[in-house]
Amino acid sequence: MSEQRTNVLAIVGFILSFFFALPGLICSILGYKKADSEYGGSCKSLALAGIILSAISIGLTVIIVIAYFAIVAAAVSAVYVAIL
Repeated sequence: MSEQRTNVLAIVGFILSFFFALPGLICSILGYKKADSEYGGSCKSLALAGIILSAISIGLTVIIVIAYFAIVAAAVSAVYVAIL
C-alpha cells in the first residue's frame, strides 16, 4: 500500500491567501504546478482556490489604491482652486 503525500504548498498558499495575498499567490501557484507531478493531484483544487482568492485580493487592493489617490488628487485640486 502506497502512502499519499500531502501537498503542503497548496495548503499553505490557501491559508496565506486570506492574510497575505502575494505570498499566498506564490505558494498556491507552486502547489498547483507540483500537484500533478509530485503529489498525484493532491490538493490541486485547494491550490486553485488560493490562486483565485489571492488574485481577487490583489485586484481589489489595486482598485482601492487607485481610488484613494484619485480622491486625494481631487481634494488637493479643490483646495488649490479655493485658495486662488
